[in-house]
Amino acid sequence: MHQHSLAFTKYRPDFRHPDLREDLLDLGNPEVTSFLETLWGEYLSIIDDVHIGTDEYKNGSAEDMKTFINHFNGYLKWHGKNPVRMWGCQDTIGGASGLDRDLLVNVWYDEYCDPETAVKDGYNLINTQDSELYIVPFGETYRDFLDTQWLYENWTPNTFTSVKFDIDHPQVKGGMFAVWNDAFAAGTHYTVNDIQDRVKPAMQVLSQKMWSGKKNGSYVAFQDVMRIIEAKGLFKN
Repeated sequence: MHQHSLAFTKYRPDFRHPDLREDLLDLGNPEVTSFLETLWGEYLSIIDDVHIGTDEYKNGSAEDMKTFINHFNGYLKWHGKNPVRMWGCQDTIGGASGLDRDLLVNVWYDEYCDPETAVKDGYNLINTQDSELYIVPFGETYRDFLDTQWLYENWTPNTFTSVKFDIDHPQVKGGMFAVWNDAFAAGTHYTVNDIQDRVKPAMQVLSQKMWSGKKNGSYVAFQDVMRIIEAKGLFKN
């Protein structure tokens, strides 16, 4: 079940796009823009890193999506948030023509945003490729746990599914993993400790690979170092 903006469309059914899934907003409705500005206004004082979404709207109006992206990029920059982040979606809305180029793009799926094209268009990227870096606890579509050994031995933030950039490419700003609690929609119940069990090893490995850009010794040796760090209380649950 998709849930992207479901909380909003449940609260305001009139904000739902009339021709798309129930969890997608009607971005052509000016009341939606006004509502989201008000909502952002309540949180901007406590949030530094701002992400405006834009994921999986490929059947909606490309013009409305581009207007939405540019509007909130400008709105949030005016409030001192820069850069503004978005999910890579350019290839689903006719490319980057007409889009601001100073957004920081999370590249998660090449068919939605080709990393080489995005770089040529001038975007800075964060590697968040779903095939290696998505966690859905107890889910079936994506990984329950990341393959941390494979990441440690093979992954670098400049390595995307379809292309490998130079390790010091100025437009590749790093990488991150994502945790999606989609399985709740299927009635699966789990706790914050279950999330911690998945997040901790992912965070440890990605931190190592992005601090150093390489593996230092074997994966087994790396795990030993992590246990020593935890025993000294430097990485607590």
